[in-house]
Amino acid sequence: MDYCFVLSDIYMKRAIKQVEICFPTKQEAIYELKTYLESS
Repeated sequence: MDYCFVLSDIYMKRAIKQVEICFPTKQEAIYELKTYLESS
C-alpha cells in the first residue's frame, strides 16, 4: 500500500489545482512533504 497525500497550490496563495502524490514508504512520503513545504 502506497502512502498518498494531496498537495494543493493553496500553499502558494492560490488554490488552482491539486496534485496527488504517492510514495511506497511512509518515511519517503514524510520526507518529500517536508521538502516541498520548506521550498514553497
